[in-house]
Amino acid sequence: MRKTFILTLTLIIFSVTGLPAEEISQQLDQLNEEATQAFYAADYPTALEKWEAGLKKAREIGDKDYISKFIGNLGVVYDDLGQYQKALDYHQQALKIRREIGDRRGEARDFGNIGLVYDNLGQYQKALDYYRQALSIDRDK
Repeated sequence: MRKTFILTLTLIIFSVTGLPAEEISQQLDQLNEEATQAFYAADYPTALEKWEAGLKKAREIGDKDYISKFIGNLGVVYDDLGQYQKALDYHQQALKIRREIGDRRGEARDFGNIGLVYDNLGQYQKALDYYRQALSIDRDK
C-alpha cells in the first residue's frame, strides 16, 4: 500500500512538473541552500528571492514540508529586516502547516521564532510564552 502511494505521488509530481520527484527535491534543496548562504551574508534581497522561488515550486507540487520551511525562513528574514508584523504572519503560517503535518521539531522552531519577534518588539511576556512552548516541545521529544 505504501509503495503504491509513493509511486502514485511520484507520478503525479512528474505529470504536474514534468520532472521526477527527486529532481524537484534537489532543486528545492538547492534554492534553500543558496538562500541560506545569502541570508548569512546579509544579502537579504537574494535570500528573499531564493526562498520565494522555492516556496512557489513547493506550492506547485503541494509539498507542505518545504512550504513550511520556506515560509518560516522568509519570516526570519523579515524579522532581521525589522518588518515584525510580516515576520509574525509568516511564522504563524509556518506553524499552522507544521501542526497539520505533525512536524514537532519545526513547531518548536516556529514557536521560538515567534518568541524572537515579540522579543524584538519589546513584548517580553509574549516572547517568554512562545519560548516556553518551544522548550516544552523540545523536552517532549
